[in-house]
Amino acid sequence: MKPDPLIVTEIGAWIQRTWKPGQSDIWRAVRDKFVAMKMDEGAIKFLEMQFELVADQEVTDASVVHLALELAARSPKVLALDTAPTTECKRSGVDTVHLYEVIA
Repeated sequence: MKPDPLIVTEIGAWIQRTWKPGQSDIWRAVRDKFVAMKMDEGAIKFLEMQFELVADQEVTDASVVHLALELAARSPKVLALDTAPTTECKRSGVDTVHLYEVIA
């Protein structure tokens, strides 16, 4: 499963708003969940992305779609936070899960 690059950042923002002494436990739970979901993190270079996708989706969302399409042969599943990459991935035939489906 490929996480949306903003997922960890967004989770971090949520964790920072919690009680400081409990943050380590929350980060540990997030890490354990990612390990259990067999998360396969990756990064992509701006210049490797399809220009049309970047212009239409913005860089972060385009990078998610780009990574998913690049790994299409491995049948990736994208974990996303926003609707735009979720919609684009589904339109491109990439299996996508919204974060709220995981934490609900």
